[in-house]
Amino acid sequence: MTPRQRRLLIALAVVVFVAIALLGWNIAVTLRELQTPSPLSLPPTPTLRPTLTPMPTSVPSPTPTPPFETAEAGAISEAVTQARGRLLRWEVPLTLLTRYDLSVALYERYQATPPFPLQDRRLLETLGLWPAEAVQPDVAVQAGQAAALYVSEEGQLYLRRDWTGTADLLRAQLAYGYARALPDQYGDLPRLMATASFDRRLALLALAEGDAMVTLWRYAGVTPGSAAAGELQATIVSATVPTWRPAVPLLARIAGLPLTLGPHFVLSLTTTTDGGVLNEALNRPPRSTEQLLHPERYLAGDEPVVLEPVVPALKRGWELTLMETAGEALMGVTLETWAQGLAFTPTLTGWGGDLLQVWTGPQGAQVVLWQTAWDTGPDAARFAAQVERSLPRRLGRVTDRTAAGTLPPGQWWGGTEGYAFLWRHADRVWVVWGPDQATVETIAAMAKSP
Repeated sequence: MTPRQRRLLIALAVVVFVAIALLGWNIAVTLRELQTPSPLSLPPTPTLRPTLTPMPTSVPSPTPTPPFETAEAGAISEAVTQARGRLLRWEVPLTLLTRYDLSVALYERYQATPPFPLQDRRLLETLGLWPAEAVQPDVAVQAGQAAALYVSEEGQLYLRRDWTGTADLLRAQLAYGYARALPDQYGDLPRLMATASFDRRLALLALAEGDAMVTLWRYAGVTPGSAAAGELQATIVSATVPTWRPAVPLLARIAGLPLTLGPHFVLSLTTTTDGGVLNEALNRPPRSTEQLLHPERYLAGDEPVVLEPVVPALKRGWELTLMETAGEALMGVTLETWAQGLAFTPTLTGWGGDLLQVWTGPQGAQVVLWQTAWDTGPDAARFAAQVERSLPRRLGRVTDRTAAGTLPPGQWWGGTEGYAFLWRHADRVWVVWGPDQATVETIAAMAKSP
């Protein structure tokens, strides 16, 4: 090696030694700093904890729970099917909710599908059965009275998890809900109701409600007609029948018709015949409320007369806006309402069919034709006599009783509130009324024997 190369190697060795010495010194200083924390070091990272909501100043009471285990619902369902003699075809969903949640569910349900008889308001208004003041279902009151509620449109049961009433009432309403699901599952009632007349729809609904009510009585071991049976029925009415605000007794009576007519009909089938007839009734349901009021007519296959609608040649601006069959049950309520203050007791013996048509014209005026058919001439004459006494009061002060020469023989009234015509021939009765004299006369002139 040359002297110059040796000097270069010595210099490189010195540089390497110095670098290793500096590295060792830095490591030693760092270790001492880790052992003695500096007062300027960052605080340690805190341990993660869940965020806690501040405690309220007043602790609310815990939400009440049903006075029985939810699993008990299965035992109630089984006992109900044993009382009815039929098993549920599929399970009924059970939804737990609060009173507020139930009131919201009822409100939404009634908006989508108006309850009976709100969906038939136009018919009731035509017959003078709808109150003059505005009314609506009070869902808050109904939700407060319902511990358990079956909703036919949804096929499910609602159960109040904040119920604070008696356990027996909750069990009774829950049992009724399971019993009410059976007619829906074994019959075709919901589909039939969708296209039925008022009378037929009421008969179908009454069959389902009556079947469930009688099943509940059997489940509870009470005798139909007893005080205990009446209390159970009142409990179910308060939970399932809409409560109206403001309270209107006549509307409440009409809304309760299914649970008034149904049990009577179902009991007649189960006490006078074998139990199979009731099962058959779900597949061949009654066609009219007449068959509910007179079960022997259902058993005999006696069905109502189908009346042909009238097509009068009315002036421009008039159109047919309603065509319905009221039926014997609603006709009875109508006659009683019309006869209030009069000294006679309405009767509908021998009802055989009816058809109500409404034409709406200028400024919303309405003219009504009510055709009715009866089993015999005397039955028709009895009904006509009752209408003759009660109808004129709907026309205000009567000032005219002379019919136009173009009309068939009958009774005519002209009053401050409108005009009316009553015609009877054999077993048929026509009643026409409305504020427009010309239109009433045009329709009345079409009255003829069948």
